[in-house]
Amino acid sequence: MRHIRVREYRCLHGQPLSAPVAQALRDCFAEYIRIERNFEGNAFDIQARDWVGQIVIGDTAIVIEPKTPLENLFYMLTYAYNLQVFRRQPYPLGLTDDLLETMVLLFARQLEQLVRQGIYRGYVVWEENQTFMRGRLLVREQLRHNTVQLHRFFTRRDEFTADVLENQLLKAVLFRLSRLNYQNPGLGRRVQRLLGAFNEVSLSPITHEHFQKVRYGRLNQHYEPLHNLSYLLWRHLSLESRGGDQAFVSYLVHMWLVFEVFVTEYLVEYFSSVPGIDVSVQQNIWLDLDQRIQGRPDIVIKVDNRPVLVLDTKYKLYQ
Repeated sequence: MRHIRVREYRCLHGQPLSAPVAQALRDCFAEYIRIERNFEGNAFDIQARDWVGQIVIGDTAIVIEPKTPLENLFYMLTYAYNLQVFRRQPYPLGLTDDLLETMVLLFARQLEQLVRQGIYRGYVVWEENQTFMRGRLLVREQLRHNTVQLHRFFTRRDEFTADVLENQLLKAVLFRLSRLNYQNPGLGRRVQRLLGAFNEVSLSPITHEHFQKVRYGRLNQHYEPLHNLSYLLWRHLSLESRGGDQAFVSYLVHMWLVFEVFVTEYLVEYFSSVPGIDVSVQQNIWLDLDQRIQGRPDIVIKVDNRPVLVLDTKYKLYQ
C-alpha cells in the first residue's frame, strides 16, 4: 500500500497518481480534497480541505493529517461524541500516527476488556408460527392464522441470548473494520479475533436510529462508551463505494464541525455547576431593538436568562 500524506489545508505538489485513481478522487472526493494536474510533469497536486482521515483507492492511500496534534484532535472528539471515559485515559502516543488506526486501537482495547468480562445477554421475545411447539401457545393468533393448518403452532417464547441490539451494534462496526487494511498488521488480527467472539450475535445493517434505540440501565450501562466510540467509527467510515472501476474506502472527519461541537460541549460542561449561567447553541436571536433582523450565532452565553456574550467559533491555530 502506497501512502501519500498531506496536511490539512496544505497542498502537496507533483504526486504521481494513475489516471483511474485521480479520476476517482475527482469524481467522489471533490468535497474533501482537490486534485489538479501538475504542469511540470505527469503528476498531480493534492490540495487538502478541512477534513482529516484517509481515502484508500486500490493500493493508494491518501492520508489527510490534522493541523492540530493528533492527541488534541482526540481530546476534541471525546467531547463531540461523549467519550468521557477516554478523556480520562492517557492518549496512546507513539503507537500510531493514523487517526483511523488510533480509533480502532482504542475500540479493540475496550472490546477485549468487555469480552474478558463477558458480553451482555438479555431476554428477547420471539413469536413464531412453526410446525413444532416451543413456548406458550397464543390462542388468539393460533385461531387467526392456523384454523386450516392444524399442524402449525403460533407461539411466544422468551430467550436469554447475546443476540441483542447492544451487541449487534458492536458486531456491525467490527465487521466493517475487519474488511480494512491496516499499516499495523497486528491490529487487523485483533479485529478478526474480536469478530469471532460475537459469533452468536446476528449481523444486520445498522442506521443512526439503531444507536438511539438503546436504553441504558444498571445491567448494560458499561456499553454506553463503547457505543459512542463505535458510532464515531461507523458514522465517518465509508466502505466499498465505487468510482468507475476503482473501489475505495474512506474515513473522514469534518474538523470545522468537530471543533464547533467541542467548544459547545466544553462550555456546557464548564458552566453546568454555575447557577444562573446558561449556554445556548444555534438559536435564533434578534439583532436589533425593533426585532426585524434575526441572527443565528454559534453560541450565546446567558446570565439570569439575559444574553451577555455571543461567540462565533473558528477552527484556527494560534500563531
